[in-house]
Amino acid sequence: MARRPTPNIFFLPSYHRYDTGSIYTGSATIVNGSVVQVYPGLCEHYKNGTNPGCPGGTNLCIAVPEDASDPLQTNWTKTAWFKGTNASNPIVNSTGRDPSSAWKTASGEWQLTTFDTVIFGSMDFKRWYTIGKQPGFPEGECPSFFPLPRTTPGARAAPHGAPTF
Repeated sequence: MARRPTPNIFFLPSYHRYDTGSIYTGSATIVNGSVVQVYPGLCEHYKNGTNPGCPGGTNLCIAVPEDASDPLQTNWTKTAWFKGTNASNPIVNSTGRDPSSAWKTASGEWQLTTFDTVIFGSMDFKRWYTIGKQPGFPEGECPSFFPLPRTTPGARAAPHGAPTF
């Protein structure tokens, strides 16, 4: 029987002001051939109110594999993605939680959404801006935009008027 190594893919809260309290699940997107993980980090300010450098609440942050040639991607960095730019983590402050994977529009803009249906955009996946709330889209944890089997545990009826398959 073949054994496959278990990847060590997780991020610990760090000395960075934007995720000192906690790190939650995120979503990966392939950008120019590289895996880019967008995750929500909780700023310590909301735990004890003593971190004046805290940008506020839950922040969307980016981590990338430290060594792109490592097939197991066991070591990650939160700063390498921004080298040579004036951009940095967090990419969006006080966002809530649970980002979707990003998608690229026909005009080349990257977009992602969060559990509260706010859409964010970026032309370079480094500097982000708020596009706005998606009207009529239901709120939900870990938004995903791919078909799920009808028997997916926890699935519920589609919103009124939404297409069903």
